[in-house]
Amino acid sequence: MVKAFNDYDLPGAGEEFRRALVLNPNSAMTHDWYSYYLLWFPQSDEAIAVQRRAVQLDPLAVIINTDLGWVLEHAGRWDEAIEHVRKTLELDPGNALLLGALGLNYAHKGMYSEALKALQKRIDTSGRDVEVLTFIARTYALSGDTDKALQLLEEAKDKARNQPGQAWAITSVYCVLAIRDRRYSDDMYSWLDKAFEERSMGLVFISSVEWKPFRSDSRMIAFRKRFGLAP
Repeated sequence: MVKAFNDYDLPGAGEEFRRALVLNPNSAMTHDWYSYYLLWFPQSDEAIAVQRRAVQLDPLAVIINTDLGWVLEHAGRWDEAIEHVRKTLELDPGNALLLGALGLNYAHKGMYSEALKALQKRIDTSGRDVEVLTFIARTYALSGDTDKALQLLEEAKDKARNQPGQAWAITSVYCVLAIRDRRYSDDMYSWLDKAFEERSMGLVFISSVEWKPFRSDSRMIAFRKRFGLAP
């Protein structure tokens, strides 16, 4: 995990994960983190298969089930993600992690009303934190309501001033905004650099379908080279 998400030694991390799976092929945690590691490249089909195995090994672990929702989201398989997360919510209907994953998958599917309902439920149960504000901002940005997205983004940035580790959440909003209007690209790359400085786990998602519009951008090519990733 240190090599994959802090040192960015991706070849070394792959060796360690595969060795860990040899030593204990029934470790749900190893499957969970190895699945995330595979998202760098992206090897989405394998990542999903590995994450499904993690769920099989520990079916009642909410975090592992939530991670399957994110891995499916990464691949653009939103229908599957929604079905899985809704089923998992039966275990813990007010779980903030699951409600966030459900909301964003709804948003990507274009089901904005459902997304906002899920994210409001997360606020009701766990508060108006930076992450949920950025999730709602992304929902509005995806729906085309830029003004509302920017309003929520400013609220999130204000809350984040005294909370280190929030750069990726801010970056993700600018990503959606920049897809529609490239004037937001400079802000996106500025926050992306901050996320790199923070060693944010979220950076593993730069290979996701959401970031595909920027893959040919020279700045993104240069950024991906920091991790040894192909353009």
